[in-house]
Amino acid sequence: MLDIQFVREAERNYPGIVQKTTPQFLEEAAIIVQGAAKRLVRKDTGNLAGSITREVFADRAEVGTNVDYAEHQEYLPEPRGRPYMRPAIDRNRKKLIKRLADLVRTEIGKRGQSISEEWPSVSETGDR
Repeated sequence: MLDIQFVREAERNYPGIVQKTTPQFLEEAAIIVQGAAKRLVRKDTGNLAGSITREVFADRAEVGTNVDYAEHQEYLPEPRGRPYMRPAIDRNRKKLIKRLADLVRTEIGKRGQSISEEWPSVSETGDR
């Protein structure tokens, strides 16, 4: 999950902005995380990689699999397991935050308003 303080700030200063940008962001974020997870997962047979799917809802996106041994791969220590889902999110965290900020900035521009190109700063993103 991304903890993004600037989203709350944007919604306070520009009502409705987050609701307007959320669907596109969730779809793009799910595609990015799904692709990264498929690249990172161990591919003995390819079954696990091929089973990683995404589903986007109004308020969230889910990327996952229904393969019964997926949890073992994600949480057991190597050599038996090798995390792929958490690293898929962690390695793309800054990219996802930047994309959300770009979508918010674009929507603000459509309203005839502007916001600093430096916004949000790294400290405002809640990026850890």
